[in-house]
Amino acid sequence: MDTAKFPKAVFTLNKVSRAVEAGAAATAAATDVALRSGQSAKIAVEGTLEMHGVTRPVTAKVELMPMTASADTAKRLPGDLLHVRATFPVKLDDFGITMDAATALKVANEQQVTVDIFTSTELPQPRRN
Repeated sequence: MDTAKFPKAVFTLNKVSRAVEAGAAATAAATDVALRSGQSAKIAVEGTLEMHGVTRPVTAKVELMPMTASADTAKRLPGDLLHVRATFPVKLDDFGITMDAATALKVANEQQVTVDIFTSTELPQPRRN
């Protein structure tokens, strides 16, 4: 993948395209989703992925789960959390990534990308030694 020349892949979110499913319920507008602590909501988003010097449009499935601060969530981060998990397929050849015949037998051209992050309403405190 020539990571020395292209060390980053950058996804830029352009818009929430629609609510797919909600643990609670989607409101009247297709992109409005009621978020409740401990209940997940699924949305689809559109954006661009820049990788290997090529930028292409991408649609991702995203699952959102808000989590009210508790002793359990504090083990990860302080404050209220939002767990965001996104998945989307990437065809390597769409980004100019080519493989020799031997590698192509081991690595599929279409890869499933998963991004799994937590955000918080508070900054973590620096660790003291």
